[in-house]
Amino acid sequence: MNAERSLPDRALEWIRASGLGGIAAALVEGLGPLGLVAGQLTYLVGPLFGSVGQSPLNDLAGWLENPDRVAEFADQLRNGREP
Repeated sequence: MNAERSLPDRALEWIRASGLGGIAAALVEGLGPLGLVAGQLTYLVGPLFGSVGQSPLNDLAGWLENPDRVAEFADQLRNGREP
């Protein structure tokens, strides 16, 4: 069941369970402009971890490059909304 959920959804669940939603939201918002760079680096290092084609790392990279998705994630962390 958990394997079917996306990496950001699983991270959101874990961060909420640990009680770090507010701190994590501030970090996500503060580092938001670096998302494009982080996404490109994720694509770059993916093959080093055996990640070729469709993989969770490629999904994460695409997610990091989308500012709207990152802002929505921060909002979900801060307000406790479900994905």
